[in-house]
Order: sequence, then C-alpha cells, then structure tokens
Amino acid sequence: MGARAGSASNRDLYIAVLAAVGTVLSFGFLVPLINTFRRPSFVILALIGVTALSMFLASSTPLGFPYRPKTNGQRVSYLQVRNIFYDYDGTLSKDESGYLFSFQDRREETPFNTKVNLTGLVSLKESCEKHMLCGMPLYEHRYVANRFQSKWLPRQEPVVPPELTTLTLENRTIVNATTIRFEFKLEGPTFMNLFIQPEEDVTLFDWAFGSSSDIEPTRDLPYIIYIAMGVDRSPLFFYLEFSKQNGSFNVPIFQLGVAAHSIQNEGDAESKKFAASFPPYSILAQWPALYLRYIF
Repeated sequence: MGARAGSASNRDLYIAVLAAVGTVLSFGFLVPLINTFRRPSFVILALIGVTALSMFLASSTPLGFPYRPKTNGQRVSYLQVRNIFYDYDGTLSKDESGYLFSFQDRREETPFNTKVNLTGLVSLKESCEKHMLCGMPLYEHRYVANRFQSKWLPRQEPVVPPELTTLTLENRTIVNATTIRFEFKLEGPTFMNLFIQPEEDVTLFDWAFGSSSDIEPTRDLPYIIYIAMGVDRSPLFFYLEFSKQNGSFNVPIFQLGVAAHSIQNEGDAESKKFAASFPPYSILAQWPALYLRYIF
C-alpha cells in the first residue's frame, strides 16, 4: 500500500536506494567476470554508455513518462464537495463548492495540469490550521493523514448532493451542574462521518458509540466516527454528553461536522464534464460529498 502513502512520501526514492545498494553488492561478482574479457576497458565503457543512454531516455523522452492507460495509471482521488457552515446562532456563514484533491503520489497534479483546467487550485494548509479537519469532508484515514498536502479547486456552480442529508437536534438536556447531553437524529447516504471537537474547557464525557471508557483524549485531531449502512437506511439516533467544570452552558460547547459521501455516483453535469477532461492514464476515484459544520 506504499503507493497510496500520500504526496509527502517519495516511494521512488526507496526503490532507487535499493537498486543502488544491489548494484554495489553485485560488483564482487561483476568485476571478475569483466576481467575474463580480452578488453575489459571496452566492456566498462559499454556499460557506462548503456547506463547514460538509459538515463537520457528516461529523463528527456516520452519513454520516461511514468503513466500508461492500460498498464500503470495515475490514481487521482478527489471529491465533488459542497461545504455548508452554520454558526452557533444557526445562521449560515459559508456555502462553497469545489473539488477536494487528496493526491496519492508525490507528482500531485503535474502529470495532468496541462490537460485539466486547474485555475484557482490552492493548498489547504491554511484552511487546515483554521478549521476542524480543514473544514472538509475527509473520507477516511488517508485523507486525514494527507490533509496538509491536499488541494482545493473552487467552482462557481454549486455542487448538488444527490442524496439528502439532515441532522436534527432532538433534545438538549442539562444532566447536572457540570454535564450536558445532546441527542441527535441523522439521516443520509450509506457512508457518513462525524467529526466532534469540544471547546478547550469542555470534555467529551459519554456517547452512543460504545462505552465511555472508549473515549480517549485527542491531541491534534477531533473525534472521528465512521458510519456505514447497508440495506437498512433507518435514521441514526445518537447522543453526546459533555462535562464542563464551571457549568456555563450558554456558550459554544463543541463543533460537530457531518460528512456525507455518495459513493459510486458520478455527480452533476458539470462534475461529469470535469472528470471527462482528465487524460486516459488517470484512474479517477471521485464522488459527490456534502459537509455540514455546526456549533452547539
């Protein structure tokens, strides 16, 4: 799985080091063999010439291009994203659409940037430092691990999610002087994620996703819940309990992000047109995704 280690990892370098070490170790067998020839200097020059020619062909001609449509394509992972942010008072603070790229190898967009319109492509690093999980519907652990190398391509026309996703606050109860309980109902596609980030003076005390002893403090990441459904598409009811030492619950307690993924859906017409612009050696792993950010 090293080929999907993310763009920050150069796996080609590992292969090059192994090849170099193997070449050096083979000299103990190669040198005596060369000495058996009548003109060993000619053999050495021929080997140097073949090596130089191979390096030239690999670096300066189309023979060195690493991708081919049928044998070794470039995996391009991206999401057709609609981001909707709600503030603490329920007002809409952001509604944006675009494409979220999570590149799997170090070349990133370079192999197809002359064929695909990537005008406006920006790094997500600044957004990742500002928002919980970059304010994006990160699909799984590879997206999370590679988030600082991910890139965002905005688009003017809003992405229309093919499936409706709704989060409803069913109940808000103050359990005791230091504990508050939130009960929710979630409806959406078969693959969804929940991102939970308490405020600095708040602790996640209990939840509906297992025992309270399973809750471990996180250092750099929010709590992430992966939800997968099959035939049964019933609404998901869950609760979250938070503790706060000063007992002040009339201020923001936590952020809750809902990421809904409509996998195996090609998306709207503009998304299909964008996907069709990629070269034939690009293997696309993409689908529509909706991200809803709430503050409770």
